[in-house]
Amino acid sequence: MSDETKTYENERFAFGTNYHDGCACPAETAAQSISIGDAATEAAERYDSYLRSETSKSKGAVDESTARDAWMCVISTLEDGADWERERSNWYADAADSARRIADELGW
Repeated sequence: MSDETKTYENERFAFGTNYHDGCACPAETAAQSISIGDAATEAAERYDSYLRSETSKSKGAVDESTARDAWMCVISTLEDGADWERERSNWYADAADSARRIADELGW
C-alpha cells in the first residue's frame, strides 16, 4: 500500500507524548514534526489537554475516531481564538492552519 492510499481506520493515536505504546500522535503520524514554540505546538498541546480531561490519564492512546474528534475540536477552538485575536496577532490562525494541514494529511 502506498503512502497516498494509507488510511488510519482502526489505528490508535497517542496523546500526552509523541509516542505511546507503539502509537504516534496525530502530528507524528502525519509526518509533521512539531518544534517547541511553533504554531503547531499550540494544536498538539490542546489535543493532549483535551484527551487528558476526557480520559483522566496524563498520556495514553485512543482510537482513531476519538483522536479525530479531539483534533477537530481543537481546530474549532483555535479558529474561535483566531477570530477573537485577529487584531493582535496571527498565532491562533497559524495554529489552526497547522492543525488543518495535519487533519488533511490524515484524511480527517
